[in-house]
Amino acid sequence: MEKILNLILEKLDKIENVQAQMQSDIADLKVNQTQIQNDIADLKANQAQMQKDINDLKANQTQMQSDIADLKTNQAQMQKDINDLKANQTQMQSDIADLKANQAQMQKDINDLKANQTQMQSDIADLKTNQIKLEKRVENVEVQLTKVIEKLDNIEKKINDIEAINATRHTEIYMKLENMTEDIIFLKHKEHQTEEDLFKLKLKIAK
Repeated sequence: MEKILNLILEKLDKIENVQAQMQSDIADLKVNQTQIQNDIADLKANQAQMQKDINDLKANQTQMQSDIADLKTNQAQMQKDINDLKANQTQMQSDIADLKANQAQMQKDINDLKANQTQMQSDIADLKTNQIKLEKRVENVEVQLTKVIEKLDNIEKKINDIEAINATRHTEIYMKLENMTEDIIFLKHKEHQTEEDLFKLKLKIAK
């Protein structure tokens, strides 16, 4: 019986030992599982950070590509602006040359205008002198015209007097002409009558 008990005790000891080992193992497993969970959490955090870093890198790369494209566009625009500036500078130099030529022509024109103005001033002085002479001549002509008008007035008066005298004579002449016209008409009538009588006489002689 004791042997059986001893065996049972031994088995119980073994079981206890095994159980103690199992508890120790379970405790170790728990510790390991906690560590694994922590590791997994760290891995997830690291992976999330890495994903964020990748996304940031992609965004940065996209921005860099956009920046490069903008730089190329800006560089092309700058090159175009430089070409335009060169063309404008060339045009400006041409314009400056034209302006200088025009300025020289304008200076020549101004000199010609000054010379013409001096000549015009001389001509105006001559015209003023001639005008004074003409005014004196006009005054003399006006005096002579006044005398001529007076003479014409006298002649007109004489003509009016003569016309008054001739009016009476004209009336007498018109009356005489009317009488002569009547005589002429009568003579023409008599002439016609005479021709008619002669015609009749000829007819009688012919019979």
